[in-house]
Amino acid sequence: MNKTKYQMVYELLQKLNASELAEVTSIYDQVFDDSTPDKDANGIVVAEEVSALFEGTDITEELKSQTIAIFEVAVAEKVSAQMAGLEDNICVATDSALEDLKEAQEENISRKRGRYKNQDDILN
Repeated sequence: MNKTKYQMVYELLQKLNASELAEVTSIYDQVFDDSTPDKDANGIVVAEEVSALFEGTDITEELKSQTIAIFEVAVAEKVSAQMAGLEDNICVATDSALEDLKEAQEENISRKRGRYKNQDDILN
């Protein structure tokens, strides 16, 4: 099934709109889970992976700590930039999907008005 991002966002919005608040809250909590304590502010675990790079070397703990801190900041900045871009894309797609829904509803209402007007003309 080859769907465009727009189609997927549109279907996601329709499904979420039809869902109960508890279900939407549960999905939201799963997607934006910030409860894991060993993650940084962006949900990234870096210290263990970077520490593993230094195993078996003669590098001091101070240098390891500084390297980990620098790496964490770099990764967090990159992730933040990527997230901002994704959020912008989602907002644009959502706005577009909502506008399409609005236009579809307006067309539907206009068609129904025209149908009722034609029925009134026939009756008169």
